[in-house]
Amino acid sequence: KEFYSFTYKNYSMDTLIERFDSKRRQTFLALFELLPPNHPALQFVKEVVDEFDKKMNIQELEKWSKSMNSVISDTIAIIK
Repeated sequence: KEFYSFTYKNYSMDTLIERFDSKRRQTFLALFELLPPNHPALQFVKEVVDEFDKKMNIQELEKWSKSMNSVISDTIAIIK
């Protein structure tokens, strides 16, 4: 399942930015609770989290979302 499962075209850019920003924070905080603060996986998550920019266009948001999905999947795979 995709991290962002809603249809982009149904929302304004302001709404999309707000939702992506919220998911960005939620993801980092959730993984920070699951892993020790010095866990190497958090470094990779933080890299993707830090790439987020509120000035992104729709193509950049989609690319960022795919990167976020990938890093989340990789991180969850090591937690199991």
